[in-house]
Amino acid sequence: MTDIPSYRAEKLAILGDLHGRWNAQDNAYFDQAAYDLLLFVGDLGSGTRKDGLAIIRQISRLQSRGLVLPGNNDAEHLPHLSAELAYQSGRADLLRAMHRNAAPGIEPCGYSCHQLLTAEGSVSLIAARPCATGGSVLSFPEMLARTYGVHDREGSIARLRTLVDRAPDSSLVFLAHNGPAGLGGGAEGPWSRDFPLPEGEEGPDDWGDDDLSDAIAYARARGKRVLAVIAGHMHRRSTRSARPFVLERDGTVYINAAVVPRIRVSEEGELHHFLELRLSPDKVEVQEHWHPFGS
Repeated sequence: MTDIPSYRAEKLAILGDLHGRWNAQDNAYFDQAAYDLLLFVGDLGSGTRKDGLAIIRQISRLQSRGLVLPGNNDAEHLPHLSAELAYQSGRADLLRAMHRNAAPGIEPCGYSCHQLLTAEGSVSLIAARPCATGGSVLSFPEMLARTYGVHDREGSIARLRTLVDRAPDSSLVFLAHNGPAGLGGGAEGPWSRDFPLPEGEEGPDDWGDDDLSDAIAYARARGKRVLAVIAGHMHRRSTRSARPFVLERDGTVYINAAVVPRIRVSEEGELHHFLELRLSPDKVEVQEHWHPFGS
């Protein structure tokens, strides 16, 4: 399917919720590191307009190839994210037309299908609903309708099922901001609610999204193999957190990349968090990294 973009993707880096913790050292490191593709699960800024735009501009300067799935904190900045990345992409196209070297750079994604190429075959990546707040609520419905033509929960389910049907490969990876429902609540749930509800309100401890869990079940029913689901949103705030960053169930590896804050200070200097993903059509391998930058 020629309209589905493809990427070399045997070795990938996954960047969890940045929440403002990204700097020029990250750009320099990933531009020289041997990662085929960077996957950002969203929540780039820490909630303020100035901070969100600053992080968007910083990652837009990356020369590495990558995809950004916007998080709920990115909803206000979505037009700026698209504009910044489109500007860099257009600039790269112009440089290539002038026969000057330019990397493809970072692209926004959401409700989209992408093909990941490995030495052992290809895998389809499905970018799920952008700007999810969790709890199966269709957050920012006006923005979703205006930007993606999705007006309600049923429309989101239908769009994700269409992407599953459109995927050219039998092996799939889902990229989302928030993870799927159905993996449990409590301290050890990968997408359990990490905040208290206001007094008198009731809500599920399992804060995953049911449109994503429907898409996973639908893919399996259609004979697809769901290798991995990559998301963030529900934070691990400590390396000793009971919340797992990897959970394997029914042949699928669920990955929660959200460590907050992702930059921490130690005796070695700053430690910057990311996950490394090794991919083939038959398996995924995940490793956690805290890369040191000297003080």
